[in-house]
Amino acid sequence: MRCDSFGVLDVYVKLERLKTVVQSIPMVPFTLLTLRLKFLAASGLALAPWLLAISQTQDASIQPVGSPRGKTAYEKGLEAWRKVGFVNNASCASCHGPDGLELAIYNFDDATIKRRALIHVNAEDAALIVDLIHADRDKYGIKTLRDQMTDRPFQPGGAVLPGDTPEARDAAFGEELQDKLPTLTHGRIGSIEDADKAKNELLSLDAWSLKVGFEFNRISEDIFHGKAHATIAQWLPDLPRSMTDDGRAAYYDLQDKYLADPSDANFFSMLKGVDKFTTPPSKMPAAAMSYDKFRATLILQHLERRALIDSAPLPHAPELFGSRPEQAFPNPMWDFGDLARRYSGLDLAELGFPKDVIVKKSGGPTAEAQLNEAKMPWLWLGWLSDQGLQRTGFDRQLQTAQYMSEAIWDEGPYPMHNIFFNAKKLLTQSFLPSAWSSNAPQHYVLDYSGFLRNGRHIQLEPKDPVAKQQYRTFVANCFRMNTYLLLDDLQKTHISWGKDSNKGHMRTFASYIDMVDPDSKAQTEALTTQVIDVIDDCAQRIR
Repeated sequence: MRCDSFGVLDVYVKLERLKTVVQSIPMVPFTLLTLRLKFLAASGLALAPWLLAISQTQDASIQPVGSPRGKTAYEKGLEAWRKVGFVNNASCASCHGPDGLELAIYNFDDATIKRRALIHVNAEDAALIVDLIHADRDKYGIKTLRDQMTDRPFQPGGAVLPGDTPEARDAAFGEELQDKLPTLTHGRIGSIEDADKAKNELLSLDAWSLKVGFEFNRISEDIFHGKAHATIAQWLPDLPRSMTDDGRAAYYDLQDKYLADPSDANFFSMLKGVDKFTTPPSKMPAAAMSYDKFRATLILQHLERRALIDSAPLPHAPELFGSRPEQAFPNPMWDFGDLARRYSGLDLAELGFPKDVIVKKSGGPTAEAQLNEAKMPWLWLGWLSDQGLQRTGFDRQLQTAQYMSEAIWDEGPYPMHNIFFNAKKLLTQSFLPSAWSSNAPQHYVLDYSGFLRNGRHIQLEPKDPVAKQQYRTFVANCFRMNTYLLLDDLQKTHISWGKDSNKGHMRTFASYIDMVDPDSKAQTEALTTQVIDVIDDCAQRIR
């Protein structure tokens, strides 16, 4: 029988639901039940770890979970949280944050926490972990819990745009930009002054606040809620990190220092400790994906913790990373999305997921669909965390937005999202010092190659007449803005960073503008000729 067949999956779901029932059985019948379970075990029937735990702890009473727990509950819960469990010699802290805060902010009830903990630990420790989550809520004054089914961490604008299709949601994105970027969405940009105004509007726009046309992933997916939730497209990792006893002690020491003083400095020490004191369970893509989600979850819980401590809105990753001097900083959000992009088409076994994970992640979306559910939101989140794409890594195709543009085209297509992303990325890279990572002096950069590749900016434009006109106006004005900004930079610096590339962009821009706005052809051709002449007179620099 295939391990991802509906038969095995249905058994798993039924066992999970049976577990919830078992946990509600009073103590006297419970003793009889454990005898039955032991008989089944003796008969050679393979039992899930949580059933074995029940049969082995028949006399352990699970204390009812009441309202807020104090410090003692926190300390005892933390010990259980860090205890090596039944699966892969791992603890809760091998996949989660240092004290489970990322769970405490959501409305996971006691039964859910206990049910999922019992896969890994015995009943007594599961109860202590439930206590820990309550203690977290008490410690940080968490009164209102988020709905883990509807709240999606970092979803821009708090909700996905309306529409039943990518085309409809992309059109809604275009509508969203009309009032926020008036110079780019209305009329024609016809001067350096207009271009500078458009640039400032675009740089000032908070991309985190813009709703987008694709849903971000939930904090956790659980097949207990149905086969649609059998997916790796979630925040929590699917495979734990491995640790030696010495490594575990050293890593937990960093966690203790962080929990005592959750400063950015202590957080980054803990984050670096992941690489220093933990190792992947394999060299397969599944382990790399889980590694990225683990680090992303650590970042998420730190930002959530800081927001709770400071009684302030959730800070965004650029605010956390922007003050750091390194050329590149950790961006596991981008890294996970890029792995989903690179390995789309492989099944879960080919990715290296073990059978127990495959059972939990099969029977609903296909493996390809799961990776697609992860790809676009995690890449977009990774871009939001590094809007110039210069400090995430040194891969040239990453930095020039080739990967991101390709993903946006493939997933929607989302043409308005794509032109907005490219324009915002280029201005951020060119004008914000915190976005720059090169040893070369910061300079104006013009590179729409990902957006323009294979003429997809024309082939995949919106079909709806209103959306098409909004798109064409926006693209034409972005091209005009970039042309004037390039001219201004060339006249001030007398340096062209890539003469052939810049001249090629000028000709492509002019051709597009002539197509969508033929009435401006004379002005466009005069401007294009002027800029190309200035490029020829400039010194050459290669990026």
